[in-house]
Amino acid sequence: MWLPDADWIKFSELMVKNYPDILCSQSENVCYFQSTCSNITYNDHEFKIEVGDEIGTFTLKVNESEFFVAGELVSSDSRANELCYVPVFMSKLGYNDLW
Repeated sequence: MWLPDADWIKFSELMVKNYPDILCSQSENVCYFQSTCSNITYNDHEFKIEVGDEIGTFTLKVNESEFFVAGELVSSDSRANELCYVPVFMSKLGYNDLW
């Protein structure tokens, strides 16, 4: 999922608050753990993100244990298999309501 930069910054701040071991980088547009997903200690959270526009909204819900993604599925970096990513990225496209 891609979020506008201001929303992603707020999201990353909440991730850091709840997961002290997570690294969030605005320059890389991503949050990740420097360990495999199997080594993450889960808190049994449910992630909810409300998405919408002027027509309507809907809520995406994901259980914490299904939320994180193994590094080799996200990056081709040589150490990717040692990382665990949060599949929410910062979009630099900004708000656009013109078609």
